[in-house]
Amino acid sequence: MVHHNSALGLASAPSGTASGAEIAKQRPVQPVTLLRPHAARRAARFFVEKFPGRSLYAVKANPSQELLRVLWDSGITHYDVA
Repeated sequence: MVHHNSALGLASAPSGTASGAEIAKQRPVQPVTLLRPHAARRAARFFVEKFPGRSLYAVKANPSQELLRVLWDSGITHYDVA
């Protein structure tokens, strides 16, 4: 069973799955990207609702066009692109 944090959508691996050491042995040549739009949407909305100021996303952290669209649609409308 996967446990989700209600605010951020964080998940822990179910028991019986590969360990971090087993995954590290595979060492992919290219970076592996995981996009969880539902979790990003939930986190963005949570932050926009709870934070009294403007919410700003640092694009350098993850410039994925899909993620930027999810954040924009969720109310994150200010970005740091330095």
